[in-house]
Amino acid sequence: MSQVFSSKFLAVFAVSWLFFGCVESGSDSDGSTPSIAVTPGQGGGAGTPEKPGDSSDNSGSSEDNAGTSGDTHSGGAGTGDPNGGSVNQKQGEPAVAIESERIPNLHRVSDDLYRSGFPREGGLVELESLGVKSILELSYFDIDSNLPDAKTTSLHIVHYPLLPLGIEQSMIFEMFDIYRDLEKPVLVHCYHGSDRTGLFVAIYRILYQNWSKEEAKDELINGGFGYHDVFTDVIAAIDDLDVEALREAVFGKEMNR
Repeated sequence: MSQVFSSKFLAVFAVSWLFFGCVESGSDSDGSTPSIAVTPGQGGGAGTPEKPGDSSDNSGSSEDNAGTSGDTHSGGAGTGDPNGGSVNQKQGEPAVAIESERIPNLHRVSDDLYRSGFPREGGLVELESLGVKSILELSYFDIDSNLPDAKTTSLHIVHYPLLPLGIEQSMIFEMFDIYRDLEKPVLVHCYHGSDRTGLFVAIYRILYQNWSKEEAKDELINGGFGYHDVFTDVIAAIDDLDVEALREAVFGKEMNR
């Protein structure tokens, strides 16, 4: 009983820390970069799977390894190898760390995706100099559009508030519906760039680069990004993911345009 209480207390404490530790942004100012806020569960997401995904990992099955190749740099989702190669082959390299005093935990995941913690003052300008075009902000509070340097960049910021607890499949579908339509490269971040960001990148690996669930979870947990193991819902969201339904929602919608 005491162990269960302790676990719940740690989870509540961790969420409170994430909530109240991130309110360091300045107030709104005229002329700042506009941010689009999306309410989870109410946006025009890609939809939810009709059936819940199998919670067991099928790292060798077609669910994890069939489907699409890597993301394309034209701003849309990858829907196959344009050069006629195998679409079932695992793609992508380990994320590459980028030294930055203004953007903590900054890594390049692919040509189209970067990950980090929340940018400090001057970080948005630095991101623009790296070629980043869009930001998908997963912090519960909108930080980016209130940064002093937001008004000096042309970055497109979309705020999708997400907690590392109670993650529903519909939220994952919505996030990747948003990501598909953003101009690339995209930076995805939360507060620390560890858990919510790690979840997004893990599913990106599965969806766009044909990683197995186990491979994606291993990078999330052991990749050196600072994963907090109290947030077991992050891992459960990957285990429960209906990969084929997500592929159909994301790539099917793109192919039918």
